[in-house]
Amino acid sequence: MKKSVKLVSSILLFGFFIFLGFGSDEESDISGASSFEGAKKEVDDVISAYEEEYNDLCGSARNGQNKEKFRDLSLKISSLRNCGMECRNLDTKDQFKVSEYAEQKINSNKDFVALLKYTVNCW
Repeated sequence: MKKSVKLVSSILLFGFFIFLGFGSDEESDISGASSFEGAKKEVDDVISAYEEEYNDLCGSARNGQNKEKFRDLSLKISSLRNCGMECRNLDTKDQFKVSEYAEQKINSNKDFVALLKYTVNCW
């Protein structure tokens, strides 16, 4: 019984963090994109913001609070993988293309790939 309660609470917590990731200011522009090219630009802008956030954290003190910030950033990066599904103004084919583009951008950044594997390269 305790295991099932823990499992359900973990799933709800994970869902909450995914919701927070999609609710962030950076990604709200992606959902309103009216073209594939516009969505790509928004993905690029979000990736740049996440890179800046990552670099700022790398320059900060190594402590538990910043470790949590890295974890939060990894959740936001992970949620970006499916950002195309949030593009209400695009057809399904373009939504998948936006998600694939975001995935490629994430995978081309070695620091993001490491962070998604719970490793911080700069520490």
